[in-house]
Amino acid sequence: MEAFYQDGLSSRRHPVRVARFGDVVRVTGQDLDLEYRADEIHVPTRLGDSARSLELPDGGLIFSEDNEAIDALFPGSSGLERLVHRLEQHWGAALGAVVVTALASVLFFTHAVPWVGDQAAKRLPMEAEHLLGQQVPTILELMGMRESELPHATRNRLQAAFNELLSALPENRDYELRFARWGDMPNALALPGGVVIVTDGLVELFEEDRLTVAVMAHEIGHLEHRHTMRSVAQSASVFVVLSLALGDLSGVTALTAGVPTFLANNHYSRDFEREADAFALELLKHTGNSPEDFAEALERLVDDKDRARESEFHYLSSHPPTQERIDQARASGSDY
Repeated sequence: MEAFYQDGLSSRRHPVRVARFGDVVRVTGQDLDLEYRADEIHVPTRLGDSARSLELPDGGLIFSEDNEAIDALFPGSSGLERLVHRLEQHWGAALGAVVVTALASVLFFTHAVPWVGDQAAKRLPMEAEHLLGQQVPTILELMGMRESELPHATRNRLQAAFNELLSALPENRDYELRFARWGDMPNALALPGGVVIVTDGLVELFEEDRLTVAVMAHEIGHLEHRHTMRSVAQSASVFVVLSLALGDLSGVTALTAGVPTFLANNHYSRDFEREADAFALELLKHTGNSPEDFAEALERLVDDKDRARESEFHYLSSHPPTQERIDQARASGSDY
């Protein structure tokens, strides 16, 4: 290979010929005859057809624009470089690589990360979820939630109905029912760790306990399937998801801020809602309540749509009812 040699002590370049004999590279020119081990010579990455400077172990340099000859002399060091060079020379392949990389990134963040988060949340120890749930009410208070003003008799009746729902579950649960005033808006929330919050506005809108009981059954369905925790984990950052997957409780702490925002502003996925609906309808049947109570509760909330538009904390903002869900409850009630 024809090249230029520079000794590293001066800027003078000497025309030389570079040849390789096994593991030995020989550099010869006028008054020059140097030998180096091939693995001692640093060969830079090839970038298009730009000239390259080979770094010698004694500080000298070899300059050449003959990239094909360089790759032939040092084949063991250029596997990745050759691939990069081929991509540079073939823009179609390079563009395809960019598209594939972009698509893989999108799939990673839209499918892989949520899936890992969901699986990690489902396997999270209940003790850790309880720890998270204990911190959420404090944040909800900062968002306007206050102590309930419902009559004690009303709360006692609903607590008894809630206990009856729990007694019908396949496993013993220590879920807790709490009442709170959140302005006048009707709402019910399922908190991580096993807490159902029913607002005064919901009880006052329904007027009949049976409708509130139906909504409580739905919220118990969310608790049984850990929907709140899974929903928040699915939308968490990569760091939080990996922390959960590795059992690092710092990931649980990081989710705390996201739970109240999810409960107030977002909604469960369609699959989670269907799962909670199906659970509630069966639970109502097993406790002697009619599934049609749930359909009527949803219809009552739809009729309250004027107030729903005035506040983001209305039950419909986090549990969007559809006619399909109402019809499903009616159909389940017809078999009751």
